[in-house]
Amino acid sequence: MLGRQVFGLNISGAEGGKFNSNDYGVYGHDYIYPSTSFMQRTVDRLHPGCIRLPIRWERIQPQVMGPLDPSELQRLHTTVLYFTSRRVRVLVEVHNYGSRRLSPSTASQYISKYDNRRHFFNDLWARLGVAFGLNQFVDFGLMNEPQTIDPSIQPIEQAFEWLNNISQGAINSIRRTGATNYIFVPHYKWQGAHDFFASASDEAFLDLRDPLSKLVLDLHQYLDQWNSGHSGAAVPGKGASVLAPVTSWALRNGVTVAITETGSYNKNDYPGSEAEVVDFYTHVRNNPSVYFGIYYWGYGPWYAERSTSGAKDQNYLGFYTDGSMSPGLALIEPWLS
Repeated sequence: MLGRQVFGLNISGAEGGKFNSNDYGVYGHDYIYPSTSFMQRTVDRLHPGCIRLPIRWERIQPQVMGPLDPSELQRLHTTVLYFTSRRVRVLVEVHNYGSRRLSPSTASQYISKYDNRRHFFNDLWARLGVAFGLNQFVDFGLMNEPQTIDPSIQPIEQAFEWLNNISQGAINSIRRTGATNYIFVPHYKWQGAHDFFASASDEAFLDLRDPLSKLVLDLHQYLDQWNSGHSGAAVPGKGASVLAPVTSWALRNGVTVAITETGSYNKNDYPGSEAEVVDFYTHVRNNPSVYFGIYYWGYGPWYAERSTSGAKDQNYLGFYTDGSMSPGLALIEPWLS
């Protein structure tokens, strides 16, 4: 566990955009990394303690079992080195939902223990371990929302497949490189704290092994009725209560937890949404022996500046052209550290 909690932001852009018929997207058109000026303003104005940087597997490693793409790796290195040189932790996270394409024109294939696809995943993380293992301000996020697991496996067994076979293999591959970074392991499906126990991920997570004891349970939790951040108002009382079962379980079992996505997008239809965000952050901060920190979604170079401050809109995290912060960003800015 870190000596202190960290609170920060997701910087979206490198994971986004479409794939084309013969490439995995064109840099600067389909996807983007933050510019130096964007990163400088982020650190100077917001002072985050951490950044989550989602990337796409196909872009960083176009050919499975092949080398990391030099241009993409340079972009990733540039971003990581800027933030970590300013003492901001960076969570490098593979944003692939448990699958990847083998070529731009083919359909995504889920990771499976029954063929080489599991070894593809291990190889990716071994290479990322070599690339970033010496930077102790870098943390590794194995996968975003691994919902695409072998459909031939019974649902009750899928959490064990994801955690005890696929994730454990990636953990072992990272450690064999000598990397000592924290490893963030998501639970199966959408990573929601609200359904962590329903998927049996609690049992499966406790079976994971790391010789360095630096595993972090990687959870998402939005505060609206669908737990997605897209269904409007935050549910009254949810901010203070939704994490309580996970907190109690983690305390009993000595597990470290990070909330790597959260948000409350109310568009003014429930003014109490802001209070729910505050209650959520308060719960995490009041349990430092459990929580590594929070990474709020979403912020990034293509969340374009807006010319007027206008009506409140929690969907927008960013700066207006007059330099003021959007309400959503102003809400969480005091918590960033």
